[in-house]
Amino acid sequence: MSSNFNIIDVLEKQIVNMQPIIQSQDNKISFLLVFCCLPISQLEHFEKMLPCLTLTCLGRLLLILLIVLWICSIFVLLYGLYPKNKFKFINVETNEENYRIFLENDYKKVKEILSNKIRYVKIANVLILLWCVILAISEMIYWGVLYV
Repeated sequence: MSSNFNIIDVLEKQIVNMQPIIQSQDNKISFLLVFCCLPISQLEHFEKMLPCLTLTCLGRLLLILLIVLWICSIFVLLYGLYPKNKFKFINVETNEENYRIFLENDYKKVKEILSNKIRYVKIANVLILLWCVILAISEMIYWGVLYV
């Protein structure tokens, strides 16, 4: 009986301790989403750069790749923010064993949510890095530093 109480206490504390970590991952995702929207404010410069990029086949490929990576990074970040797991509520009249099972399942769900959010942040970071590199290459082509 007391071992169940110890397990219940530990599970409750672990679930409570994971909540701020999940919230911090949501904050990271939100920041990256704002960062991904920055190119929208630079559309004027991009319109000037567009004719220079579409002259060559490599420039067109870079442009298509840039847009695809940008859209994918925004999609991954929005998907990371979207709540996917529905939690069930426990009946007040449940016994200790049912409550322990509920907490174990809840802990597994919270742990899965946290690992998914971390994975989405990593994927988005890679996508953002790739489109930043492609954007830098495109800028070098536009300013004549890199000839293709």
